[in-house]
Amino acid sequence: MKRQNIKRSSIRKGMVMVSPKLSPQASWEFEAEILVLHHPTTISPRYQAMVHCGSIRQTATILSMSKDCLRTGDKATVHFRFIKTPEYLHTEQRLVFREGRTKAVGTITKLLQSSNNLPSNAKPPQMKMQSTKKTAPRREDAVASSLNEEMASQGRPTSPHSVQQQPKSGGGGRRRGGQRHKSKSLTSSTVTSAGGVGGS
Repeated sequence: MKRQNIKRSSIRKGMVMVSPKLSPQASWEFEAEILVLHHPTTISPRYQAMVHCGSIRQTATILSMSKDCLRTGDKATVHFRFIKTPEYLHTEQRLVFREGRTKAVGTITKLLQSSNNLPSNAKPPQMKMQSTKKTAPRREDAVASSLNEEMASQGRPTSPHSVQQQPKSGGGGRRRGGQRHKSKSLTSSTVTSAGGVGGS
């Protein structure tokens, strides 16, 4: 059956098409009566393996059991929970419990409602920490701030344009030479004018 509004990537293994009149509901958790066929060690709560149930193929975790542990040949009522997504199940459905090879077989006896609808492998959200490190003020800003405070204490306006940079002392050699030459010319003209006054 082809539907234009359903993408192929949105369909996964284990999905079924049912009538909405049946009020279908997917289940995270279920109970099953299982028989352990072969297992080299013991099976205990928190044990994980692949569950095959019809077209469903998903890893499930054992939350609890009617016995403390299970070995080869044991029967028990086991409480399972899928780790990724809920699946559409029904009672009296056969399942196979595998891990490389078949470990156990059983029948679903009860569907359970779960208050936790998050996957078991979901990561908690991470909070971003804001940096509380304060940056040091620039040297120019610190100098301008101190000048503004000094001018404010003297009663002068502290506008941004009132603070001007002072010219650097010790200019080029040409400027010094020009000033020295100018002072010499002024001195010679003064001496000449003084001599002229005395001669007259």
